[in-house]
Amino acid sequence: MSDVVPVVLCGGAGTRLWPASRSARPKPLLDLLGDGSLLHTTLERARALTPKAPWLVGAAGLEQELRRGAGARARLLLEPAGRGTAPAVAAVALQTAAEDPLLLVLPSDHHVADQTALAAAVTAGATLAREGRFVVFGVRPTHPATGFGWIVPGAPVPGGHAVARFVEKPDAARAEGLLAQGGLWNAGIFLVRARVLLEELEAHAAPLLAAVRAALPSRSGATCRLGPAFLDSPDLALDVAVAERTTRAAVVPLDAGWSDLGTWQALWEASPHDTDGNATHGDVVAVGSSGNLVRAEHRLVAVAGLHDHVVVETADAVLVVPRAASEQTRAVVGRLADAARAEAASAITGPRPWGQARLLDAGPGWAVKRLEVRPGEALSLQVHAHRAERWVVVSGTPAVELDGVVRTLAPGEVVEVPAGCAHRLVNDGTVPACLVEVQLGSPDEADIVRLDDRYGRPTTSLTDS
Repeated sequence: MSDVVPVVLCGGAGTRLWPASRSARPKPLLDLLGDGSLLHTTLERARALTPKAPWLVGAAGLEQELRRGAGARARLLLEPAGRGTAPAVAAVALQTAAEDPLLLVLPSDHHVADQTALAAAVTAGATLAREGRFVVFGVRPTHPATGFGWIVPGAPVPGGHAVARFVEKPDAARAEGLLAQGGLWNAGIFLVRARVLLEELEAHAAPLLAAVRAALPSRSGATCRLGPAFLDSPDLALDVAVAERTTRAAVVPLDAGWSDLGTWQALWEASPHDTDGNATHGDVVAVGSSGNLVRAEHRLVAVAGLHDHVVVETADAVLVVPRAASEQTRAVVGRLADAARAEAASAITGPRPWGQARLLDAGPGWAVKRLEVRPGEALSLQVHAHRAERWVVVSGTPAVELDGVVRTLAPGEVVEVPAGCAHRLVNDGTVPACLVEVQLGSPDEADIVRLDDRYGRPTTSLTDS
């Protein structure tokens, strides 16, 4: 399938998988099943289907993470803000219009157990797409789900069916009826020729297409940054903008062990279990417990006499919820966001675009962190209004900039950063630079004003450094 180009969608915050997934470290970048990040496994599936280099569409602030995950072959298309899957795919269709390939649209955060079945479905879909069809892939359902959209197949066509209609997240009674009449789950996977998609967008979503066209950069390279006009695009899913309106829609059944891994319950279902039905990750001890999902990221987690629950431990938060109620995790994140809690969007410990940060200890008005800056990376140039910092170099030879003065540091050196001082660290060496950071003053991670940032992060943020 040398005419198929993968389009990997890397948006979405994955709030139902909090506290592991946050907007600053979203679900596609997580290793949830022990075989690499979801982005990595998606790209591996795409690589097995077609030799064409993929396009990745995601947030500008995640550029470094996406590039590291995708490798040099991939092309990045970076959004100033998310506007749904329709504008994202429209941008790739415009960029590839001259070649007019088949665009295989793949969410970057799904699980597919059977690659052979996926390949067979995509092969059938490619035949339809080459004939001008807008192909959607419908997962054969295992139960009357109310959390997915459904597709009702119509008249048979070679390799699939015409689409009779789409049904958005039905109630339980209607889902039972859809299951009985052969309905399929909408997996959000599409296959369509670039020219056909542009024709359908012009017919059904012309303002969206115009906004995306105006946002395209004048020059296209390995990394394309969409301009501010992208924000004028309606926030629409590809289903709503095109699939539900076009007369060219066809559905190909997909029976490949698919899961959107959208909730902790879904992750438990997709994970390997021990003899008691527990799915565990990290340093976990379970005694007299069954049917649990337990994830330990930073320390030992022990459960006893616990059944059918989710327990997720991170450095700054612990979630405990019955598995059957794991959808309520989204409401927890909403409550945190309403209270302006930093934990809603970012973790105090974990990956950063430049390396790693780990909280070692904290108290009223102080915190101690371990920072590791990768070679060739840099913290943002920033100012804190209400806290001072002290950096102790443990290893490496980073450069420090303080109010415009730059000097190179050696292991053992100590740097004082007073409140109000514009500062940053840059590691131009060949080995990681490790430092201990002592913060004195306000512990509020929102006390950051970025003056310059190579990763495109906002000038003020709930994420640090």
